[in-house]
Amino acid sequence: MNNLFLICGDDDFLISQEVEKIKNKYDSLEKGLNFLTFDKDNLQYLGSELTTYSFFSTSKLIIVKIPKSSKKESDDSKEDDEKAAKTLAWFTDELKEQIINKIDDIELVFVEEGKPKTAVLQFFKENGTVISIEKNKLPTVVKNIVDYANSKHLKISREDASYLAQIVANDVRTSHNTIDILQDYIESDIITRKAIDDISVKTPETIIFNLTDNMGQRNSKNALQDLDDLLRSNEAIQKILITLTRHFRNMLLVKECVDLNRNIEKELSMQNWQAGKYKSQSMNFTKD
Repeated sequence: MNNLFLICGDDDFLISQEVEKIKNKYDSLEKGLNFLTFDKDNLQYLGSELTTYSFFSTSKLIIVKIPKSSKKESDDSKEDDEKAAKTLAWFTDELKEQIINKIDDIELVFVEEGKPKTAVLQFFKENGTVISIEKNKLPTVVKNIVDYANSKHLKISREDASYLAQIVANDVRTSHNTIDILQDYIESDIITRKAIDDISVKTPETIIFNLTDNMGQRNSKNALQDLDDLLRSNEAIQKILITLTRHFRNMLLVKECVDLNRNIEKELSMQNWQAGKYKSQSMNFTKD
């Protein structure tokens, strides 16, 4: 079906953007008329709407927020199976049949934050389109930052976009908020690293990444400035030392993974952007 979608993933902001793309295809959406939303509180009425024509439009958009499960799906215990069954209680055979036989003019979008249950995912793969949102993929976030800046008639290099992504820990929503602030702050149409630094609140972890970059590049002036920023961050000196030790330990572990051709994210339980950053920094240091 061309008008049946499942949008799922770990980033609620990117999910909402995908939903907006679908909504923007319509010239006019009137809630209750040609635009309906369903969640766990009114899901029992969805079936009847799938066979009801819109009187005020040739098409109708229905968005369904899938109820969240409290536990991850598991096949290891009877208790987990029972909880999974309760979570899927809404996804009945009758509803599946109604979805398949719905009116062609109805565009039906199911939204789930997180990983869908296997039965739900399989159904939509067979009968519709699955849009899976992946979080914390640095190249994707960098492209999103550049595109959003351009939409605001601003320019930012990929290097500075990557720097901003690092500061906001690859959170797209925060990067957009930062660009909105920068639009009022900068006097030109170019976003620079200095402008990002001026308006960003750096965490000790971010400063340590910068410090390590400058140490690896033998830039002693900037490294000393980072160290001064770190000492002025109002963090206890003990915590700073622990964080520094952990950072260099992580670089050593990443270097070991690279040497052994191991998957860094899987072996060290790191996010994609962290693994990439540690790998890049570790290349500037030796194990000695």
